[in-house]
Amino acid sequence: MIDFDDLWLQPMEGFNEKNKGRTEEQILAREAKIGFKLPHSYREMMKVQNGGLLNKAMYSFEGTTMELYFSGFDEILDETAGYNTLEDVFKEYLSDEDISKLANSDICIPSRLPILSHMDGHCYLCFDYGWLQETPITEPGICLFDLEGGFTESLRIKNFDTLINNLYYAGYSAQSFQIGINANLEIEEIVQIISGKLQLTFMDNTGYKYARESSFDKWYCSLSPNMSLRFDITPNQYKLGTYLFQNLKNINCILKISCQSAGLMPETIMIYIENLIHKIETLKPIIILKPLIIK
Repeated sequence: MIDFDDLWLQPMEGFNEKNKGRTEEQILAREAKIGFKLPHSYREMMKVQNGGLLNKAMYSFEGTTMELYFSGFDEILDETAGYNTLEDVFKEYLSDEDISKLANSDICIPSRLPILSHMDGHCYLCFDYGWLQETPITEPGICLFDLEGGFTESLRIKNFDTLINNLYYAGYSAQSFQIGINANLEIEEIVQIISGKLQLTFMDNTGYKYARESSFDKWYCSLSPNMSLRFDITPNQYKLGTYLFQNLKNINCILKISCQSAGLMPETIMIYIENLIHKIETLKPIIILKPLIIK
């Protein structure tokens, strides 16, 4: 069963009319615009939150991976705003002849490719309701078109549920552990305990404004002696009421441990971090997530 709350990264600026979950009427209006029934799981996700970044931002299935760290899923817009399907994008860049050559098919109907994510402009992730066949399909596949590669299809996924069920926690460039602290203590007390147990010196970075963490009332940062690991301690709740982990609202603080070097975290460091976790058991740590290891 899909936990829709666990998938979204709640907006640090709080909920507003643009990003709050869509109503059934708004979703029906979107379906009327694109001419297709959207998948049930997608509809339920959009009722929780109208697009945005994902907690689980790495797709990995049968040796294929795709990062959604910076893109997430697009919001459902009103009828006049933005691109609706990949046909809208094609028309800006390609002639009808170019589109036919790209498809390499006698049948080519890009209006059957509603956009799921703009992927930061480098690619487009779309539902595919049968853009290369005569008869449309009711359960769409998911396909990724590479803009920089000339709109070539670089990935195909069976359906939306396959995409969602194979999303994992991951970070951009460096992997990270995030550990929930379930202790009835102020953040300053938690920092003091972790500092003593792990022999680290934490800096109060509350006044630093150029980071996502600036949306917390207080947050602290430290580096390991060899500077290979970074430790951040933040509240679970942002100033404006949304959460890092909305399905675990009883957790008051998050300890994030990141590998400073780019790439996937070596297993030796992961074992080291798991040993560090045992040292703070008095804080009742709950391991919320650890990074995806791609063999």
